[in-house]
Amino acid sequence: MKANSQIRQNLLTFLNYRQESKSDFYKKSNLSNGFIDKLGDRLSIKSQGRISKAYPELNINWLLTGEGTMIKQEYLASKPISSQVKEKKQVNNSELDLLYFTIEILKENLQRKDSQIESLFDVIRSLTPKTFRD
Repeated sequence: MKANSQIRQNLLTFLNYRQESKSDFYKKSNLSNGFIDKLGDRLSIKSQGRISKAYPELNINWLLTGEGTMIKQEYLASKPISSQVKEKKQVNNSELDLLYFTIEILKENLQRKDSQIESLFDVIRSLTPKTFRD
């Protein structure tokens, strides 16, 4: 087994988050048994593609560098997790973590939008004659 690489550590973190085993990963991604243990500091484009296909929510940039978020924001916005949870009639820790993460992103987006709206109101106020402002 090679020295612990950032990519391997990030992949194991993701699998732990998903509550999946290495074996589950190998089956789902169609990568060979032992792939994770042999991971070094690089990941081929072909392997990146297989992982992306198996786990579309995984941010490959995060996997490779540790920068950004583990789960793609666009995935969070496009996949209603609450409906997935309702279908299962149960919630596991990774689903709860993803829900909390989604809520935090949505809060940040709302704050940014509120700020943009206020800025637009300021522009409108500055362009509107005083008699129409009140």
